[in-house]
Amino acid sequence: MASSVAVPERKRDCLERLLKINPNNGRARKALAKVEARMESAASNSSAPANPTPSPAPAAPPGATPTPVPLICPWCKSELPQGALACRYCGKDLPDSPAYKAETRQLLGSTLAHFGCLLFFIALAIPVLILVIGALTTK
Repeated sequence: MASSVAVPERKRDCLERLLKINPNNGRARKALAKVEARMESAASNSSAPANPTPSPAPAAPPGATPTPVPLICPWCKSELPQGALACRYCGKDLPDSPAYKAETRQLLGSTLAHFGCLLFFIALAIPVLILVIGALTTK
């Protein structure tokens, strides 16, 4: 997990947690020493604090268009360009695309048709069962 983290502070936290679980892990000890050495050298090279507080984002001028929110595929969680109709990574249609809506409508229609057929056959089967049971009990 520590190898997938880019921020040195988070990488150090991951490695420290790993060493709490397995204190004998030599690779984690070496990686932690490297991370701490890099953090110390970066702190000594710059006059800025190791954990600078983020400055607030500048206020947008009145009448400015807000930045669009990135489009995320609900299936593979990939970031997509605005206006995409299908995911370029997993190939599935996005929920706002006309193809997805048409497919959903078609599936819903066929599901309702199957449910209607099922209800029809149940409605036919109940009187037949009543007649059969009545005929068997009268003998």
